[in-house]
Amino acid sequence: MIPTADRSKGTVTVRIALDQKDARILPEMGVRVSFLADPSLDPGGKPAGGVNLPSKAVQGSGATGTVFVVRGDTVERRAVRLGAGAGDNITILSGLAAGERVAVGDFTELKDGGKIRVEQ
Repeated sequence: MIPTADRSKGTVTVRIALDQKDARILPEMGVRVSFLADPSLDPGGKPAGGVNLPSKAVQGSGATGTVFVVRGDTVERRAVRLGAGAGDNITILSGLAAGERVAVGDFTELKDGGKIRVEQ
């Protein structure tokens, strides 16, 4: 079977084989599939570089966001340029260097230059 696309329905028909059988999967069963962007690539498919962080470490969405960088017992609010997200992670394209520590979680009490207690 050659994969075929139906533009009116927005579907592509393909045939697959499974390495491991599962009784819940039956012949002729339909599925929905999402193709996720590779967060290590830019929109043109070239390596994007950047730093991958948990999404809960970043405030904002779209092209820009904010992170709180941990410096000793204080935090520094920093603007970052956001890349692709995949699962629970997001790529920071600029504004953060690899190895810098960032705060994760509830940001309601944090402010630029604010004191924190670091938990390991």
